[in-house]
Amino acid sequence: MDTLKISVPALLYTVQNNCLFVAMGYLEAAVFQCTYQLKTLTTAVLTVTMLGRSIAAHQWGARVLLMARTVERNGTSSSSWLMNGRRARAADGGDSARAGAAPRATPR
Repeated sequence: MDTLKISVPALLYTVQNNCLFVAMGYLEAAVFQCTYQLKTLTTAVLTVTMLGRSIAAHQWGARVLLMARTVERNGTSSSSWLMNGRRARAADGGDSARAGAAPRATPR
């Protein structure tokens, strides 16, 4: 019976890891890092709910603080990266400054 209890979170953890691996190819680095940090909280929640183990309040606080700091850090770096990208496209001029527009071809 204990093996069955442990196998469910292990299977979910494996599925989550595979989804994160696929997501690496589709997400920006900051978004991926925030998503990756969810693995820590997911593991803690599954440990408490499915295995019936207890986690101390300071351990929950540390996990939430880790997640919050990652989101805050990646949020500021990704927004500055986004603004730098917009400035570069605006410096290129014309239609390429619009979101989603293809860059103009350079004349030869």
